[in-house]
Amino acid sequence: MVTTYIAGRTLSRAGRQALASAVKRQAQPGPSSSTSTIARQSPCSSSSSSSNVRPFSTSSISKREVPAVHLPPIARKDPKLFESLRPPPRSAYVALAYRLKLISNSTDSETKQKRIALLVRACTHPSYATLVQRAASQHGEEAVALTGVGKGLERVVDASSSKIANELAELDKQYLTITPEKNHASMASLGNSLLGVIASEYLHLRYPNLPNRVLKAALSAYVGPNTLSDVATEMGLAGQGIVRWDKEITGGSRTMSRDTFSDVLRAIVALMFQEQGLSSAREFVHAHLLSRMVPISSLLKFADPKRSLSGLMKKLGKERPQSRMIAETGRLSINPVFVVGVWSGNEKLGEGTGSAIKMAEYRAAEDALRRFYMTETPNANISLPSITLDGELPSSLQGENDGIGFKDIWSIDQLSNTGKPMTNAFRPAPLGMSEVIFGNKS
Repeated sequence: MVTTYIAGRTLSRAGRQALASAVKRQAQPGPSSSTSTIARQSPCSSSSSSSNVRPFSTSSISKREVPAVHLPPIARKDPKLFESLRPPPRSAYVALAYRLKLISNSTDSETKQKRIALLVRACTHPSYATLVQRAASQHGEEAVALTGVGKGLERVVDASSSKIANELAELDKQYLTITPEKNHASMASLGNSLLGVIASEYLHLRYPNLPNRVLKAALSAYVGPNTLSDVATEMGLAGQGIVRWDKEITGGSRTMSRDTFSDVLRAIVALMFQEQGLSSAREFVHAHLLSRMVPISSLLKFADPKRSLSGLMKKLGKERPQSRMIAETGRLSINPVFVVGVWSGNEKLGEGTGSAIKMAEYRAAEDALRRFYMTETPNANISLPSITLDGELPSSLQGENDGIGFKDIWSIDQLSNTGKPMTNAFRPAPLGMSEVIFGNKS
């Protein structure tokens, strides 16, 4: 027999039919419907079934406790604007600071609060102040203050508005206060200079024979805006609304958002330089940017490789290059293959193949130029000039008034104020020959 369980008791078939009819009568409007117990309106036909029925009431069902959540009026009028204004939770910036190694478990609380505040500034675009001003003009400063945008709007909260003060106090416990006037403009400018110095010295020493034009292209590929935006996205800066900017001004398109994220990463490099020194900033750049695989050889383009190779050998004081046939097959067939090598005296410079002899000579000269320009120095033999500044640029070189304004760190007085000798020795590499511009006729 099929039974139905209700409140720990079982119902027979007759009891289920009686219960269904009672529920149906209760759902019909009229004086007969009542909110009293269903068992009082559902007599069972058999005594056995009536003894098994346990009366239950709808009032006995406990309603789920719903927490009282208060949202500012701006959240209901303009949810998109509220989402742009509302700062992310404090835990999001703390987790980001740990990922960037700005703080650790051994860092004291005062330093943690300082670096997290600077990290918030590094993630705030200058256009965010325009967004706050536009929201204040549309919805009022009081509504904007309730979103957690901060200290500049404190004049709204006076002694009489205790309710608003209590709400702001609750927001401060979970959300960081973002001041729109403090943005990452100066930090991004400094970070851009640091990225240029760190990347250019490494690429120049890594590829000592690389021409200047190709070196600039490689520098842009390693620390350019597109690469910086990709790295920032991989690090989680694009999620959880950590970066604050006005999407209407910047267009909100993919291109403009990439520029915003690249500026944020530049500001983070400047923040590391200020708080942890040059060595920490250089380690971050090498680990996240210069370790990426970039096909630099594809950046080399030759208009006339045979002429460029002749000029290169002349500048290096070597014999004029000569092409020699290494192997061939199918000369009289429809698909011949020629293998040509280029020599300077007894030194083989390159090798190329082609369906014609001139094509093979062209590719052999191109291969010789690529071998020369793409000569790499092992990382173990690279001595970076900036390591001499690791002990001379402490993390306390910020200005007195502004936390991001730096002093003249390149002056002699600033470098010699510690009175300590340089701990890192620099071994300069030998000077290279003058480069050959592609297609140069001289």
